[in-house]
Amino acid sequence: MRYQEAVGLAQVPAPVKATSEQQAQGRSVGELERQTAKGTTRYAVALGSGNQKQSCSSTKAER
Repeated sequence: MRYQEAVGLAQVPAPVKATSEQQAQGRSVGELERQTAKGTTRYAVALGSGNQKQSCSSTKAER
């Protein structure tokens, strides 16, 4: 089963927040999405806006 939900930066684990802010390099952190499938959670993050928009992701295994 696959599950997706939009989340805010304050709702993600500290390591995901730190990585997102580091990857942003001064750009705004936009949409965040938590995706869960087969015991693994992946956070997809949109950085910047317009033609400067980029995405990154962070994955962690559930325990």
